Amino acid sequence: TSLGTKGSHVQIVSSRPFVNKGLVIANPFYFCYNLFIMKHTFETKVYFSDTDNYGVVWHGAYLRWMEMGRVEFCMEMTGLTLKELEMRDILLPVSNINIKYKSSARLEDVIVIETEVVNYNGFTATFRQTVKSKESEKIFVVADVVIVAVHSDTKLYRRMPEPLASSFEGEVKCPVSV
Repeated sequence: TSLGTKGSHVQIVSSRPFVNKGLVIANPFYFCYNLFIMKHTFETKVYFSDTDNYGVVWHGAYLRWMEMGRVEFCMEMTGLTLKELEMRDILLPVSNINIKYKSSARLEDVIVIETEVVNYNGFTATFRQTVKSKESEKIFVVADVVIVAVHSDTKLYRRMPEPLASSFEGEVKCPVSV
């Protein structure tokens, strides 16, 4: 892949079929974000236990599904289960969550939960998570979730421990320099 500037835009020229169309992107970081960051997805069906009496998904169910997405993402990324991380004295609590409820899923909807790492600073990792309809792709929830690493006695690590640190770094590092 090579980059050429054209005015204030960056033109991407690549032998990859999905980019080899003279694509012009105003922000090169947007290019990096969309084409290179791994995204974990999984599907689930909305069951009665996920809803209120009106068949609308209870707001806390989204948090449970997003937790499942982050756990699966970390397991795929590091090759370690939560139990194995715990045996290494690494726990990953949520320190901040910013969630936007845009619409409500309903009983028996099939939903897709997408999870990706959008920021890593050596101490915290930020996940962007989207819950949407499989059928219509209507977005129900978008959240930014920040996690930290702590010891089992709840003391913070000064830096994210391995293998998490290198995995998170690899997720947000742009392979293209401008």
